[in-house]
Amino acid sequence: MKKSILVLLFLIAVGVAKAQTNDTTKPAIKDTSKKFMPVDVLPSFPGGFEKFDAYLAKNENAGANEGKVRVSFVVETDGSLSEIKITKSLSEDADKEAIRLVSLMPKWNPGMQGGHPVRVRYELPILFPAK
Repeated sequence: MKKSILVLLFLIAVGVAKAQTNDTTKPAIKDTSKKFMPVDVLPSFPGGFEKFDAYLAKNENAGANEGKVRVSFVVETDGSLSEIKITKSLSEDADKEAIRLVSLMPKWNPGMQGGHPVRVRYELPILFPAK
């Protein structure tokens, strides 16, 4: 049951992932705005969903919190994670724990667009099960 719920949440997270792109209709001036669009290949946790689930189970330390926190972050072209923030809060302690878990993750496999790695904003639910 838990695994099917996690698979469903993972698929939902995949649906909200967007890649950053530059508007090519503007002059060739460095564009620092953050624009995202669908990508050819979504970023992924190294080793896939099973390794992601094992990572959370091994590293999670939420105490008495039970519920779901949604975390947004950008998977950079080198697989590192940046711009980590909470998009749906559970409690201050759970939010801090979710940010800690994402901050300590290994580099992801980056998203790809046209055969090139691209920045991708990703939103991920992190479940804290009942203890």
